[in-house]
Amino acid sequence: MKTINNYTLYFVLFFLVLGCSSKKLSYTQKVEAPIASNGVPFNLFLYKQDTSITITTSHGTAVNIEPNTFAHLDGTPVSNQIMIKIREMHTAQDIFKSGIPMSVDATRNGFLQSGGMIEIRAFDNKEELFIANGKSIGVELANFSPATGFSLYQLQDNQNWQVSDTFIVKQNERKTNALNKIMDFLKKPFVKKPQLASNEFELVADLKESPHLKSFQNQKWKIVDGTDPEIVEKFMRLNWDDVVVNPVNKKTNKYQLTFTRSITVKGAGVENRSLSIIASPVITSDTSFTKQLLDYENRVASMKDEKIRLQAEADMVSSFQIRKMGIWNIDKLMKNSDLTEVSVTFDFEKKLDPLVNNVKLFVLFEEDNSVVYYLPKDWKKVKLSKTKRNSLVAVLPDNKVAVVDAKEVNAMINNGNASLYFNTVERPANTYK
Repeated sequence: MKTINNYTLYFVLFFLVLGCSSKKLSYTQKVEAPIASNGVPFNLFLYKQDTSITITTSHGTAVNIEPNTFAHLDGTPVSNQIMIKIREMHTAQDIFKSGIPMSVDATRNGFLQSGGMIEIRAFDNKEELFIANGKSIGVELANFSPATGFSLYQLQDNQNWQVSDTFIVKQNERKTNALNKIMDFLKKPFVKKPQLASNEFELVADLKESPHLKSFQNQKWKIVDGTDPEIVEKFMRLNWDDVVVNPVNKKTNKYQLTFTRSITVKGAGVENRSLSIIASPVITSDTSFTKQLLDYENRVASMKDEKIRLQAEADMVSSFQIRKMGIWNIDKLMKNSDLTEVSVTFDFEKKLDPLVNNVKLFVLFEEDNSVVYYLPKDWKKVKLSKTKRNSLVAVLPDNKVAVVDAKEVNAMINNGNASLYFNTVERPANTYK
């Protein structure tokens, strides 16, 4: 009797384990970061409901929110400070880390490739807010690869993608205008204000166009290199594109001021003209000029940093209006004609069972900005691109990932084998980029 009870217990335990495994190994259509410690973080912004706000990101995206845009679930207006949470996904790596599904729905019969994705949420403390009836939010989403055939999708209930509205692709004018201010920050910089009888002159600039020259406001300079004051007076009538202040001898307060401008010469194209003079600041009491010079250097350094940041922004943006918070994606369906079906195995399978450990395999279609994941039961029918870059990431136990880069994957595919064995590079999951 005791033996029968033991067998009965074993059978019960076996089917319980089987049932649990079955639940674990089913495909799900939800937003879930595969690496809990290494997702795509949100940027947070605070503002009051009675004001407008324009949020810009490092990618070149701009989100325009008008006053009184948000409401509680019951439709009542919001009186407290509002927290806006925004994150963007512009690469296959971003999409993988975000855990946002790229299958159109739970059937997994179609997968989307992204031309830019954004998630926008709003909160009053911990309560999620909604866009009020009749209101909308303007989004200009960074577009790094303008192409045809895309539509604007919204992830309904964080599960199924649906075409929601239209969008237009246009130039990122904010980037262009900001870069122009830096690249040509002295379009009409100087008003002639010399006191050349005593070899003195003053830099007078439009500080909106040339903020770095604010440091030298009300500072007079005295020519000390023997340059003819009449020549300086003549050149000061010109509109210069740039001026740079460099020390020659700080002990004697001698500095080189270099003025440059680009002009178009008929038949010769664009030529650069310049004037360099050695001058000393007239006002040097205490540490006033030292502070001016340090402030100038810091401002110029900041402008160079801003120039680099702006150059990294997208040149184009996808412009649209949203009337619902959540995840929005510029998408189109991936074509299957480029894909080939293969069976894959990995070196890490020597030390762990993927089925028991619930290992998920992610295919990152790097050129199409898409991600498809496979459970171990389907590793014999993984689809990979024959011509484009696709890398592999397997999420392992103990907070590790096993990675195969795109170069290795494509080399294996080109061998023409239907079964592919990959050696992987294992690393801590939180270091995956």
